Amino acid sequence: MVCIPNHRKCLRKVGVLKAYSTKKAKRDAIVREVVRYHKMGRPVLIGTKNIDESEILGERITELGLSCRIINAVRSEEEAAIIAEAGKLDAVTVATNMAGRGTDIKIDEKVRKLGGLHVIATECNPSSRIDRQLFGRAARQGDPGSASHYACFEDDVLKRNLPPTLMPMLRHLGVLSTLVVKWAQFIAGRKAYQSRLAVMRTDNWLEESLGFSSGDI
Repeated sequence: MVCIPNHRKCLRKVGVLKAYSTKKAKRDAIVREVVRYHKMGRPVLIGTKNIDESEILGERITELGLSCRIINAVRSEEEAAIIAEAGKLDAVTVATNMAGRGTDIKIDEKVRKLGGLHVIATECNPSSRIDRQLFGRAARQGDPGSASHYACFEDDVLKRNLPPTLMPMLRHLGVLSTLVVKWAQFIAGRKAYQSRLAVMRTDNWLEESLGFSSGDI
């Protein structure tokens, strides 16, 4: 394995994890952040885990009078064109993680001077690799840019992977840190690994069994 250095120095600034008790409180904070960056003129790309969340946030942003474009695989034929425009001045785009993949987001000189594209991850994913892929949409090829990420106790990655007896205590104490999220992502990763391993063992068993049967016949 060889580590290939970046073509240009990465200027991306990633903020600390912002944690909230409920999804409503988290959405309120995300919308406030969108408004703040929009007032600066910086383009904002909001990444969501599912279609429902993209529609809810898109509606909340539109209600404030901001022009917002949504891509979430429902409008797949428009995705590439919309995501390509996400780096323009004042642009606000809401996208699910898989939407618009493979399309580079260009920024012009005005946006570059303002600080580049700002990416908001609305929820930590089961794999931190997916989080990093979303952050990587900003500050490409030496451009400036930034990213922020949010979490709350109602997020799926926490509810599905942390011990049920631990969640009430964490909520009561109001403790939700990067370490807790990383722990949940580690457990999710182990479950995914065990699942892949079970599938591989089943495939190997079927291959050996079918091979033996055909030879016997």
